[in-house]
Amino acid sequence: MVIPIKYLFIFLSFFLWANPKAFADQPMQVVEKWMSSCSVLDIEGMVSTYFEDATSFLTTHRELVIGKEGVGDYLRRTTATIDPKTMNCHFKAYTNFKNSDEQVTIAGWDKLTGAIEGVPFINEGRTSFILNKRSGNWKISHFHRSPLPAKKNIKSE
Repeated sequence: MVIPIKYLFIFLSFFLWANPKAFADQPMQVVEKWMSSCSVLDIEGMVSTYFEDATSFLTTHRELVIGKEGVGDYLRRTTATIDPKTMNCHFKAYTNFKNSDEQVTIAGWDKLTGAIEGVPFINEGRTSFILNKRSGNWKISHFHRSPLPAKKNIKSE
């Protein structure tokens, strides 16, 4: 039995309309796409998750990066020496706060690992995404990442 394509679309449309929870996870899916793109150093994949007018405070940048193009330039520059085959990006969300029907804040910890010129690195950080919904699409409107402070050995006296 072959189901015509139009019936498949009708079924999917009804399913999504009748199941509003189907849309509830879309912001987290954007974050997951960002992280999976990061894990293979797919800069264009990462940049595609941002709105054109997005802003970012990035790990080593001292200024607010404005615009999707600026984010892409920063990411290309800072990852140029990383071996893409060694890269891994993990994110654990600790908050997923719905600010409104059009805005969500997702924050947590990330762990980036890889190798630069054969030397392994581990970089853990605090990461937050503010995602907005425009014209039915969720994308990043603001991203912030800062490295975790270095652990200090404090001797008690």
